[in-house]
Amino acid sequence: MSSINPESILEPSLGDDTPEDETSLERRPGSELSRVFDEQEAVVAPLGHFKFKRTLTKPLVAMAHMRQFFILCDSDMYTLTLPARSRGAAPTPVRAIDGRDIETSEEITLLINEMMASAMSRAGYRVLRLVKNELDESTMVETDGYSLIGAAFAFKRGEINEEKGYRVVETVELQQSQ
Repeated sequence: MSSINPESILEPSLGDDTPEDETSLERRPGSELSRVFDEQEAVVAPLGHFKFKRTLTKPLVAMAHMRQFFILCDSDMYTLTLPARSRGAAPTPVRAIDGRDIETSEEITLLINEMMASAMSRAGYRVLRLVKNELDESTMVETDGYSLIGAAFAFKRGEINEEKGYRVVETVELQQSQ
């Protein structure tokens, strides 16, 4: 495994207020590493023989903040640990699926609530179910079923069922037309 030579990214330069025996480090003009984030096809000078491969951080999408959403799944369901809303609370594991927003082609991570997971399970897909063990601790267990990779779904946010305390999400399986 090779490493990037710091001298190839930063070079010494002498300024008017810098004594000749001391150097300060400045970025060379035209070699901004931040261009990797702006132009995914560009090969940035300090990276030399490196080029963009893929973006690992993706926008998180939750149906609580969307009216409707269309996804083409790129992964099976997995757990993602997110910080709790209130300070001091422990991080919480949530179900997620990586995929592409069908309308924009943007790579996203979709957070899956219980109603969405239940609908996918009834359709025969492999999902993560929340179960309690003998100590009354919750854990996620994978069910049998088809892989979600390549499957497409549409979700429509409904109202919150006040009596039961959950948001209704209509889930529709999509099929690519020929």
